[in-house]
Amino acid sequence: MVISHWSLVSNYYSLPAPPAPPAPPALPASPTPYSQLPLTPDSTR
Repeated sequence: MVISHWSLVSNYYSLPAPPAPPAPPALPASPTPYSQLPLTPDSTR
């Protein structure tokens, strides 16, 4: 059991790496500039 397990592990790691998942779509630029974000008490100082 252990021997077969480690042989499977070694076989798995000897295989080429699987293709990376597709990258998530790039997020669009923030529609509101940072200056238009709600002001917090700290940012009003």
